[in-house]
Amino acid sequence: MSESLSSEARAPRVAATTLAGAAAFAGSYLFVPAWGVPRLIYHPLRRVFLFAVGADGPAMSYYGLVLWSSLAFAAAFGVTWAWTSRRPPTEATVTTLASTALSLTALAVAYNAWHLLSTVH
Repeated sequence: MSESLSSEARAPRVAATTLAGAAAFAGSYLFVPAWGVPRLIYHPLRRVFLFAVGADGPAMSYYGLVLWSSLAFAAAFGVTWAWTSRRPPTEATVTTLASTALSLTALAVAYNAWHLLSTVH
């Protein structure tokens, strides 16, 4: 049904689903390390991937963090896409999702900048 809508009528649905996904991605990027969720970690010196909360020595947890965040994006996108197929999002819903996505993104950028600058001596 909704697939036959014009692009103008579909725009709020696409905006809402994309913004929900962006908010989930940024939120996951913030909360996965804070909650101690195990993630994929790469040890370049040992050339091995691990699934753990943290690691000793030089290790890159970026891969696991992006993987969790991408899964959160996909889940939020899918749920919102299904939800908006029954009931189109209002302007207030899209505005709320936009402010949430922007706020969480700003918090993620600020946290990562603080974390990077606090480790530089």
